[in-house]
Amino acid sequence: MTLVVSNEDVEQVLTLEHCLEVVETAYRELAEGRAVNRARSHTYLPTRRPDVAYCLKSMEGGVRSLGVMALRLSSDHVAERVVAGLRRRDKLPSASGDRYLGLILLFSTETLELLAVLHDGVIQKLRVGVTTALALRHLARTDARILGLLGSGWQASAHLPALCRMRDFREVRVYSPTVEHRRRFADEMARAVGVPVRAVDGPREVVEGADCVVATTNASAPVFEGAWIAPGTFVASIVGGDHVRPRRELDDTTIRRADRIVVNSREHLRAAHQRDLLDPLETGALRWEMIAELADVIAGRERGRTRPDEITLFRNNVGLGIQFAAVGARVLELCHAKGRGREIPSEWFLQTVHP
Repeated sequence: MTLVVSNEDVEQVLTLEHCLEVVETAYRELAEGRAVNRARSHTYLPTRRPDVAYCLKSMEGGVRSLGVMALRLSSDHVAERVVAGLRRRDKLPSASGDRYLGLILLFSTETLELLAVLHDGVIQKLRVGVTTALALRHLARTDARILGLLGSGWQASAHLPALCRMRDFREVRVYSPTVEHRRRFADEMARAVGVPVRAVDGPREVVEGADCVVATTNASAPVFEGAWIAPGTFVASIVGGDHVRPRRELDDTTIRRADRIVVNSREHLRAAHQRDLLDPLETGALRWEMIAELADVIAGRERGRTRPDEITLFRNNVGLGIQFAAVGARVLELCHAKGRGREIPSEWFLQTVHP
C-alpha cells in the first residue's frame, strides 16, 4: 500500500530530535558516497499577470541505507514584492481554497513502488532549520552566547528551537520589518525555547556584538551590512536564488570578510548561477578550495572552525533531495507505528508496459 501523509500527520509524529538525527545521518552517507542528489531545478513560465510567474521546482535524492529515493516537487506562483523598502520573494496561495501545492514522492529502491505521498510543508520547514543548526554545531564558537536572528516568520520559528539545541544561548535578538510581528514572535519563542528573546528596532542591533547571526528571511536583497560583524562570528543565510530570479540575504562585505565558507552544494552554485559567491570566485576574490560542503564538514573530511576569531559562513544555498528522503522515510516509519496517514493501493501506480 501507498501511504498519503498530510502536514497534520507530520506534525503529530515528527519531532525536532527525529529530524536532527536523520538529516545528520544522511549528510554522513552523502560524504561517504552512499547517498546521491540531483541539483534542484526551477522551471518558470509567464502567467497572465505580469508580476507573477509560474514555477515548477523539483529535486531528488536517495539514501542507500534507507532503501529510498525521494522526489520533491512544488507547483507555485511566485512574485517579487517590496516590504519596508526591501525586495522579497513571495509564494502565492493560488490553488483552490487559497492553498499551496508541494509534495514528496517516496520510492522503494528495492521494490520500485511508491511508498508514500507526503505534504512537503512541515518537513521543509524543519529540515531547513535543522540544516542550519548542524552547520552552527560545527562552525560556531563553543562559547557562543548571543544569537542574532533576522526574520520572524515561518523559517525563523523552525530555526530558533534547533539552534538553541546546539549552544547555550543566553540572549536572542530578533528583527523583522513588521513591529507587531517581531514582538509577537519574541514573546512566543521566549516561552518555547526558555531563553530571553528580544525584539529590536533594526538589523544593526541584531548583528553588532552577536556571536551567531542567522538570516531566515525571504528577502531578495541584503538584510544587514557585513561591516557590523565582529571577528569570531558565525553567519548563516538560507536564501538561494537562481539565474532567473537572483536573490541574496548577504552583502559582498560579509562574503569578503568570511574566513571559512560552507555550502550545501558547490554544484548548485554553478547550476543555479548563484552570483553572490560565483562573482567573487570568477574574479579571484574567492577560490573554490575556500568553499567546503556541509556533508564533508559533518563527516570530518573538511575542517569546520579552527580559530576563535574566524568569521565562519554557512550558505544554506539549496535544499537537498537526501534531506527529504531521510526525513520522509522516518515520517513513514512513524506513521505506520502510530496509525497515521491514509492508505491507497500501490497497484494504482504500477503498469504492465514500459516506455
